Amino acid sequence: MKQAEDYLNSLMEAAMDEFRQFEEEMERMSMAEMKCLEETTEKAREMGNLEEKSSIFASKKYIDVAV
Repeated sequence: MKQAEDYLNSLMEAAMDEFRQFEEEMERMSMAEMKCLEETTEKAREMGNLEEKSSIFASKKYIDVAV
């Protein structure tokens, strides 16, 4: 009986170790994805700012030519 309990305990420990490794890998993957999304967001924000500046510049040129 003791041998069966020890075997069951070793299986449980192995399963828990595998679960912890899975959790760590998922955490690394989610952090990498979040970083990628943050970088994409920052690039989109910068592009939006540039488009706004170019629109303002074009509007001013249009007004200057019209006047």
